[in-house]
Amino acid sequence: MSEMQASTLPLQGKRILVTRTRKQASAFSAQLRALGALPVEFPTIRIEPPQDWSQLDAALRRLYGAGPSLAYDWLILTSANGVAICMQRLRALGLSVFF
Repeated sequence: MSEMQASTLPLQGKRILVTRTRKQASAFSAQLRALGALPVEFPTIRIEPPQDWSQLDAALRRLYGAGPSLAYDWLILTSANGVAICMQRLRALGLSVFF
């Protein structure tokens, strides 16, 4: 990369604190480096399964109308980790991941 190109990177020389899980931090840090950033990896969360899945399982069953009345109309997830976990649980419960 030429000196001119390096100085025009949008995040050139900016230190960025990456707080993702260890497993996810390196890929994000590589993307930041490509934009000229100096990522500092400092994981602040760890994704672990709960000891008891019963509350999530009950909620997912209600989403499908397979539990007590009060079924949910929507499920909105804002986390890629949340999506992955919910999809795993739906499969484990034998529920279709497509409505």
